[in-house]
Amino acid sequence: ETRVAILGYHDFSRTLPATEMRMNTDVFRSQMRALKASGVPVISMKEFLEWKLGDRRLPAKCVMITIDDGWKSVYTDAYPILKEAGFPFTIFPYTKFITGRGSAMSPAQIQEMLDNGATLGSHSVSHLYPRSWRAAQRKGAQAVQELATAEIGHSRKILQEKFPGSSVEAYCYPGGFILPEMISRAEEAGFQAAFTVIPKKVTKDTDRWRIHRYMVFGKDPKTFTRAVNFNVPSTPETPAAPPDGGSGKKLNSYPAPAQPVYPAANTVVKNQTPDISISLAGEPSLDPRQMEMRISGFGLVNARYDAKEKILKWTPSRPLRLSPVTVQVRWKNPAANMWQTATWQFGIEEQEMHFTPRNIVK
Repeated sequence: ETRVAILGYHDFSRTLPATEMRMNTDVFRSQMRALKASGVPVISMKEFLEWKLGDRRLPAKCVMITIDDGWKSVYTDAYPILKEAGFPFTIFPYTKFITGRGSAMSPAQIQEMLDNGATLGSHSVSHLYPRSWRAAQRKGAQAVQELATAEIGHSRKILQEKFPGSSVEAYCYPGGFILPEMISRAEEAGFQAAFTVIPKKVTKDTDRWRIHRYMVFGKDPKTFTRAVNFNVPSTPETPAAPPDGGSGKKLNSYPAPAQPVYPAANTVVKNQTPDISISLAGEPSLDPRQMEMRISGFGLVNARYDAKEKILKWTPSRPLRLSPVTVQVRWKNPAANMWQTATWQFGIEEQEMHFTPRNIVK
C-alpha cells in the first residue's frame, strides 16, 4: 500500500531564533539533504492528486512538501534549497498576505517559483481564527455560508487572477480548523482536496477533504524524522476538531479506560501543556521497562514511571496544537506475559493557532 508523508512548513530564517513557526534555514537544508540521500521520492501536488483521485500509481513510500502563509523567507531561504535538490513543492499563501511588503512575498516572487516547479494552493483570503467562524455560527447558517464563500471560494478566484495558468486545486485549512460548510464550499469552488495539520501518513483511503500533514515547527524539527520514518505505524488518527464541533466541554470519541487518567477522558482543558498521566496502581504486576505512551502529534514519548505511586506521566515540552488529543498507553503484565492497552481522548480549549504577521493588508 502506498503511504505519503506530507511535510508542512511556514517561515525560515538564517539568523533569527527558531520559534513555533520559524525554522532555522540550516536545519531545513540538512533535512532536505537527508531526504535526498534517503532516496524516498518527493512528489508534486499534481502527482499526489492524480494518485489520490484517479488511477496513477506511486511508489510505496513518498514525500510531499508544502509551505503555508506566504512568508518572504520561503523565496529567500527555502526556495534555493528546494531548487538545488530538485524537489517540487506547494505554496499555500493566504491572499491578503501577498503584498511584497515587510515579511510578505510578492506576486513576482511567487510567480518565479511557479515557473520553476512549485504548485500554488490556497490558504484562504485572510487566515481567520476559529473565533471568527464561531461568531458566524452564532448568526446562523447563512452567515457561515457567506463567510465560507468569501474566504474559500473567493480565494481561489483571486489566486487564479493573480497567477494566470495556475489551476489552484488544493486548499489548506488555516490552523487545521474545519467545519462542514468549509468542505462543501471548497468542493463547490473547484478545489480537489483540502489539507489539515493531523500528523499521519496519507493512504488511498484518506478522506480527500481531511488530508494529513506533519507540521515541522522550528522548535520541534524532530517531527521531520517521524514523518519520513515509514518503518513504524502512524500515530493514532485524531479528528481536526472535537466531535461536538468544539462548542462543548465533553468529548465522546473513546470510552473512558478502567484506569484513572489525567486529563480525564472526554473532557476539555485550558492548559496547552498539561501533565498526561495514568495510574497503574490496580495492576498486579508491572515492569517499568515494558511501558510506553503515545500521544497524537508526538508519537512515542519519553514518559516517566513513578514506581512508588505507580503512575506513568509525561509533560509536553511545547503546546499541544491538536484537539482532541489521543493518548495510548501500553504495558506488559510479566506474570501473564501479555500486553494491555488503555486509550483515551481529551480536548484543548480553543486557542490562537497561528501567529498573524502585523503587516497584513485588511
